[in-house]
Amino acid sequence: MLANMSSREFTYWQAYERISGVLGQERDDILAAIVAERVTTMLQGKQKGKRTKQWQISDFIPKWGSTKPSGERKRMAPEQMKNKLLALTKAFGGTVKNRDE
Repeated sequence: MLANMSSREFTYWQAYERISGVLGQERDDILAAIVAERVTTMLQGKQKGKRTKQWQISDFIPKWGSTKPSGERKRMAPEQMKNKLLALTKAFGGTVKNRDE
């Protein structure tokens, strides 16, 4: 399916999934969260003498639609976004081509 999908369509699906939640069964997230909570609790139990957090299954369920609560979000101007993307591109070893090239 991905072989026949354009980059633009794939981007649209990513955006849709980010807003509406995972495409597929929501219970898969819950099942994965149960496993993650159990493993984390089990591994934490081995740390003797340390105070450990009481984990909940909800700690491991993805919150779709937003990576930060709206109060924590900082709006960026277009120039700030551009500079951040340029920095990330360089940090990951990418090159930046000007439109004139």
